Amino acid sequence: MRISNFNDFINEMSETDMPFYMSPILVSVMKKVDHPIAKDFLRMHDENSMSDYTMLDTNLDGTDKISLIPSKILRRTVYNMYDDEEALKRRVRVAPLDPHGNIWKKGRNPFGVGRLSRYFFPNYNDKVREKFVTMFKFENRIGESKFEILSGNDIGHSYQTYRYNGQFGIENPLWKSCMTNKSYFDMYIRNPEVCKILVLLEDEVNKETGEVKEKIAGRALIWETNQGKLMDRVYYCREEDYYKFKDWAIKNKCMFKSENLSGKTEITKDGKPQSLRLEVKLKGEMEDYSPYPYLDTLSYGHDEDGKAVLTNYYPKVKPGSMIYKLTDEDGRFFNV
Repeated sequence: MRISNFNDFINEMSETDMPFYMSPILVSVMKKVDHPIAKDFLRMHDENSMSDYTMLDTNLDGTDKISLIPSKILRRTVYNMYDDEEALKRRVRVAPLDPHGNIWKKGRNPFGVGRLSRYFFPNYNDKVREKFVTMFKFENRIGESKFEILSGNDIGHSYQTYRYNGQFGIENPLWKSCMTNKSYFDMYIRNPEVCKILVLLEDEVNKETGEVKEKIAGRALIWETNQGKLMDRVYYCREEDYYKFKDWAIKNKCMFKSENLSGKTEITKDGKPQSLRLEVKLKGEMEDYSPYPYLDTLSYGHDEDGKAVLTNYYPKVKPGSMIYKLTDEDGRFFNV
């Protein structure tokens, strides 16, 4: 049932009260709002004050909207109509409704947080209330995504799922990458002069606890090659994020793969797809880096004058020299 008039909404709910409860996400937002009205909401939540509506939640959408459930509906559908106040408080405090379940969604109504605050806390004047709403809207959002370039040991951490953003699922190129949760990244870690990683960072909100952590939503290796800076294949959670990487490469005068696929060697440079012969020189020799990561573009390796060299083409080497094809996800190589 959706009730459009606020007074009708309050009257409809007034028959049966429930303990006041906010979702962990909404609690985390209110804690960031340094305002007395936010503290009043938190006090009601902490004290489980009896209320004619409860189970407040937010979508972190940057608006003043929160949603709630009429207590009467909740008492009829989930809790015993005849539970006394203390019994209800114990049940809500110990086992709040599952935010992912259907019950959490049943009978939910959206309202502006300013209007709700006026009903509960009428003593504040309009100027104070408007400031609260403005501050709430600022905090009621997921942080904007940002790029960061990492090197050394941080590269290895960027391939571990504990650093991945999971709120968009795991059926995507980032989570399904063959190098996810692997540990053999010495080739990258030991060569920060020529190898770094570009990561797209976004806030991920734990819907159970309200905790916000910065997680990786996409990554791409950045190589210093003989032809200039190269952004390697992009691994992302959402397809639209690939274009953020592409824009970053263009703005930073960085080459990138014309097709974002392993094995494809055509490179876009200065806005034109080209067949470029790319080389990267590493410290030490190839055997120093076993086991080897899977390389999407610079997939050929060989030794030249005591130095390991990676290329995106089949190199010409001295007779008897080994050519490594680095396209094995288990750390081995193909002798070609």
